[in-house]
Amino acid sequence: MIDVHTHIGQFYELNVSAKMISEFMQKMQVDYYLTSSTSITEGNYDKVLHELHEVVSLSDGKALPVLWITPQMLRDDKEYVFLNSELKWYCIKIHPQLDPNFWQVENEVMNYVISIAQDLKIPICIHTGEKNNCESLKFLNIINNHPTQYFILAHGRPTNEAITMMKKFKNTFVDTAFMSVDTILSFVNEELTDKILWGSDSCIIKHYYPRINISNIYFNKVETLKRLTDTETFNKISHQNAKNLFKLS
Repeated sequence: MIDVHTHIGQFYELNVSAKMISEFMQKMQVDYYLTSSTSITEGNYDKVLHELHEVVSLSDGKALPVLWITPQMLRDDKEYVFLNSELKWYCIKIHPQLDPNFWQVENEVMNYVISIAQDLKIPICIHTGEKNNCESLKFLNIINNHPTQYFILAHGRPTNEAITMMKKFKNTFVDTAFMSVDTILSFVNEELTDKILWGSDSCIIKHYYPRINISNIYFNKVETLKRLTDTETFNKISHQNAKNLFKLS
């Protein structure tokens, strides 16, 4: 398994330590997992770097750092703190829902972030949701104007818009974070299997459902997807697509 959407750090009252996520991913038998720190929303850049270095170390390199770029980071001119660190970045993340007035498509800021991704030769993961400013189709022009840059529509929302984008653009993927198996199958049924990446948003679900057993939820979702798809489809979603996109061995 390759999980392209996980988090460490502080998320409201929940704190996901490097030890917690590395042990959880080991238990779930995940080979690699891309992870960003939700602590970035605090603006504590040293803390974020420490968390990411720690999780890479504890995971024996199975944790692959994601650079979450925030408006505050750019205002503070602190992106260089991360770009000049010793970490190898595998993806850039932006979260338009958290900053609805900042991440306007086709502006200088968005183009700047894309230029960073292009220099690093890594994909950009965009949080998508039901809010007007982060629906998938909002990013149509920016994706259309950068055909060589890979984009991941995290959560693939709204589903019909994400499907439209994936059919239209070869450089566009979705991840399955907070996506039901039925919704995953709706993408499969549209012959988009090659563009679906397994993602879980672990362990954020503990914030919304504190008493839930996240191991059971993760395991059951994997087993249900495996049961409802053929081997080739499951293999592509669970690891092969991510392996190809992120150039993993």
